[in-house]
Amino acid sequence: MSRLCIPFAKTALSVALATVLIPSQVLAQQTDAEVEQTEQATDSTDAEVILVKGLRSSLMKAQDIKMNSDSIVDAIVAEDIGKLPDLTAAESIARIAGIQVNRRSDEARDILIRGLPNVTTTFNGRELFTAELRQVQLQDFPSQALAGIEVYKSGTADLLEPGLAGLVNVRSRRPFDFDGEKISGTLRYAYNDQSEKSSPTGSILYSNRWTTGLGEIGFLANATFTQSEYHNGVRYNDTWFRNANKWGSISPEQFSDGEFLIPNRVGIYQDSGKRTRPSWNMAAQWRPNDQLEIYADAIYQGFRGEGQADSFWFHLVDWDRYPTQFGDPTLTNVVMVEGTDDGQAASLTKSGGLPAMAYRSTNKGATDTYQFAVGAKWQNGPLKIETDLAYTDSTYEKEEWSFDTSTREDWLVNVDFFGEEGGVTFDAPNANVHDLDAYNFRGYFESHYKVGGSGVQWKTDLTYTFDDGILNKIQAGVRFTDRDATRDSGNRLAGVLYLNKPLSSLDFLEYEQTFNPFRSDKQGFTTYLAPTRDSIINNHEKLSQVAYESATELGNSDPARFGWALGEAEKFLTPKVAYDPANYFEAKEQTYAAYLQAKFMFDLGDMPVDLVAGARVTRTETEVTGTSRLFDENYNLTLENITVGGDYTDVLPNISLAMNLTDDLKLRTSYTKTRTRVDFAALNPSSEIRPEPPSDNPNDNTKDYDATASSGNPYLKPLTSDNFDISLEYYFSDSAYVSGATFYRDLFGFTRNYPRNVEDQQYGTVRLSKPENTGDGEIWGWELNAQTFMDYDFMPEALHAFGISANVTRLEGKERFPGELDAVGEETYGPIPGLSKYTYNTAVFYEKDGFSARLSYNKRDTWVNWFRNTIGAEGFTGNKTKARDRLDLSASYEINDNFTVYADISNIMANPFHNYVQHNDNIAYTQDIRDEGRYYGVGLKFSF
Repeated sequence: MSRLCIPFAKTALSVALATVLIPSQVLAQQTDAEVEQTEQATDSTDAEVILVKGLRSSLMKAQDIKMNSDSIVDAIVAEDIGKLPDLTAAESIARIAGIQVNRRSDEARDILIRGLPNVTTTFNGRELFTAELRQVQLQDFPSQALAGIEVYKSGTADLLEPGLAGLVNVRSRRPFDFDGEKISGTLRYAYNDQSEKSSPTGSILYSNRWTTGLGEIGFLANATFTQSEYHNGVRYNDTWFRNANKWGSISPEQFSDGEFLIPNRVGIYQDSGKRTRPSWNMAAQWRPNDQLEIYADAIYQGFRGEGQADSFWFHLVDWDRYPTQFGDPTLTNVVMVEGTDDGQAASLTKSGGLPAMAYRSTNKGATDTYQFAVGAKWQNGPLKIETDLAYTDSTYEKEEWSFDTSTREDWLVNVDFFGEEGGVTFDAPNANVHDLDAYNFRGYFESHYKVGGSGVQWKTDLTYTFDDGILNKIQAGVRFTDRDATRDSGNRLAGVLYLNKPLSSLDFLEYEQTFNPFRSDKQGFTTYLAPTRDSIINNHEKLSQVAYESATELGNSDPARFGWALGEAEKFLTPKVAYDPANYFEAKEQTYAAYLQAKFMFDLGDMPVDLVAGARVTRTETEVTGTSRLFDENYNLTLENITVGGDYTDVLPNISLAMNLTDDLKLRTSYTKTRTRVDFAALNPSSEIRPEPPSDNPNDNTKDYDATASSGNPYLKPLTSDNFDISLEYYFSDSAYVSGATFYRDLFGFTRNYPRNVEDQQYGTVRLSKPENTGDGEIWGWELNAQTFMDYDFMPEALHAFGISANVTRLEGKERFPGELDAVGEETYGPIPGLSKYTYNTAVFYEKDGFSARLSYNKRDTWVNWFRNTIGAEGFTGNKTKARDRLDLSASYEINDNFTVYADISNIMANPFHNYVQHNDNIAYTQDIRDEGRYYGVGLKFSF
């Protein structure tokens, strides 16, 4: 029986099929390329790569690599430049089995592999990160710049240590990928029907290689520019549910005692902005002879964000702290939800109480990430040595200017908490939303946030391959990293609600009606007056002066009640926001790693068996510095610097077996141990302690603590997982197979925030909230994958151009709370946030005579966002997101060998986002109903 055998040799699916379908365990598809870079990316798989051209050939190659790989690797491949199926790497990864993504602001962001977010990210095999984070923001990778994306669901010793969930490697092209000179690029223009705006995207690549007296030399440069404008509209219930205020007036009479729950407030929220991502990468290769290659890589990732957030809300429960200003709320027309024993309101009318409030927050953000690397490969017969040295520097900076308003008089509001789509709808029939004199200036807020990280990494790997015998290969290597992370931030706020300052008095600002972001007309209140974004940003110095003068006036008007405003005013004496020393954070970390791994090849009867076993040992040394904020009983502040160091050693073994049961049927099993280091911010040793103010009611004994505190935890342990995998793959054509996999993860150490009471000599009983490691946890599940192209002899000729693929992932998981938090001293299981029970992907393809099309569907089941740490409570209490699905369509036509035109529609159904809060077993309210954008794009690809 052949060890490297695919018994079919007809046709293969287009790259589109390989990119969307099943885990193809493929690393990259070159165009006019040599095998060199694929070998570099996939030495651990030791797979034979068949170099052929054409869209259909990509699946043949992908399937060959899948059958013969050592590790469990899923991949997305770009058969040609600019042909990854989505705009960013994060969007493309969402189509792989076992991958889940969270979407915000119309783009995929957080990546989860088999339910876990703890992912290591690499670029061309090197660690890459954004600012102070431990991983890179995958949405910052434009797909036009990439050759492939690999997702390692289990690690081997020769890989950089995967995170708890796995490792994602993003690979770019190098000049030796091409036979000679290459010029190619893409142009795209997209329209968002939600923001009603259009944005351009483009890329250009130049590559060439030359044979000289010094050997073969190659150079490649690639630049991309992507832009998108988004606008999401949200109608929301507050997640704080309160008893209706019995001091106000409530009708009908039977509800006048107010012993029923309603959200604290209802409102509308708009998230909008423009994202621009410039990026470039360059590569040079020099091959002086057949044994040696020297290379250099460089990459720049940029992000420029111009964001805006609008929020307008009506208070339903809050009453006036100073009754001389506003009265208590009045609730009328109260209707209860059936089956809740009159404990939950379904709808009502509210008047009086605090006025409606709003803000327009404007911001600018910028990310700049650079990585420079040099390396070499030398091979002499069976011995291969590789070395790589890289430096990374990344910063993210954001400034915010927020303008706050309120209505001068109360606006009556009719609220249906269970309106369209089960979410809140409301209207304010008597509101004069277009009248500037109907609004007050309520306050002004500014913030400045800057984080950064840099690091050096170096590794050297050695591989020795044996010609015969059971022992096929030995691999060994070492790696060193030196990493740092910093954070600075500051903010200032002047809240002047009680000054009753008319908005019209700020006549240097320009005002506009806010955009109506809702697809439906069921939401009655949709728009109001706000200053334009440009007038806020361009006049932020004037607004700072207004904030200072207004806060000073309020504080002096009644020092007994509003004296706190004078302290807020002082922060506006400086032209810009000053960094708060108490917010400074710094971390330094060094790691030292070494590994040894061996591959064995033998036959069990007539069945070929590949066995890989190894271990990686890593020592980590960390030092973190922060500043504590300590308030005494008179609220005098003391700052205290604190530095904490620590170290630990991880041993990460791996063993995997691949057996060819027949030429068509392969069985895989593996055990690996993976680890994720805790985020730097969670290790911050600083804390903030504030004494609790005495209650106005001497008989109030509801609080069992004297002070509150929050802190990081420098003693957190890394998250670890013992991973067990088994899969069975059946290949019944060169472009078709069915596979199934099951897996189990034995976890320890999720980081969650838990409140607890601790005793302190100075403060007494302190309610402390800090991140802590949970106990153990588990995730188990299975994946099914199927794909085929309809080019079978028994099928009609008309169907031969069609292909279909589908995959489904099933997950279950749980984690323990620390035992000391349980009232009875026993550890209790809870849900794992972010884990969806089912994830589905399916796609239908067509390709013939230069025309290709793809219709793809993705669905992710309900998942938990957060839950209350109420040990022993019956049932679930917390926040969940309902199932999400998405339908995309794309099509392209090859005009000739040089030009291809294409069009696409993303998020065709535009189903709204829907999450909700479960208060107890009987009471739940929808939190957000969010309308998102549908995108239409047209583009041109060229290649010479």
